[in-house]
Amino acid sequence: MCFKDYKALAEKHHGKLVCKLRTNGGGEYTSSEFGHLLKQEGIEAQRTTPYTPQSNGTSEQANRTIIGTTRALLHAVNAPKEFWGEAAMTAIYVCNRLPTKALAGRQTPHDMWFGKKLSYKNLRVWGCLAYVQIPKETRKKLDKTAQKCIFVDYTSTAQQYWLYDPVKRKFLISREVVFDESTSYYLLEGSDNTQAPC
Repeated sequence: MCFKDYKALAEKHHGKLVCKLRTNGGGEYTSSEFGHLLKQEGIEAQRTTPYTPQSNGTSEQANRTIIGTTRALLHAVNAPKEFWGEAAMTAIYVCNRLPTKALAGRQTPHDMWFGKKLSYKNLRVWGCLAYVQIPKETRKKLDKTAQKCIFVDYTSTAQQYWLYDPVKRKFLISREVVFDESTSYYLLEGSDNTQAPC
């Protein structure tokens, strides 16, 4: 269960217990199994009133920001809608690294979570061309040394990136990447010429 994993991570990282959980009335939060877990852990369940998103304004605003940014990323580079998940994860990654007036001193959520200033050196233009080095162990002497991919997301490890190979239709992770941030793969190739992920 994702909540149990998050709770363990947050409590271990910050040394503070989760005491309250505010949610909407979605079935994933109202099941007897989830209710039992909250009682076991001594967590107070707070539910918002049906059809009143303003009662959980912070969450609703965050959702609107993520959806709007996801839509903008897809349209900016003419990427197929099948990449919405990767675009949404990138939107969350970037939003967590932007200053917000909700935090003292206009800190970023990243700064607050990790207790230190972050570096922006690894940020790249979403959907741009990315040339990924092919390991010498997997190629012959005269083979090409890089493959053309699309940058689609960040990893939890600094300086590694999620990429999509449109020819093999596979996702891969690499740190040996050269980015052409001035060129969008789908604007260059045309979205009809390249298949999106299955």
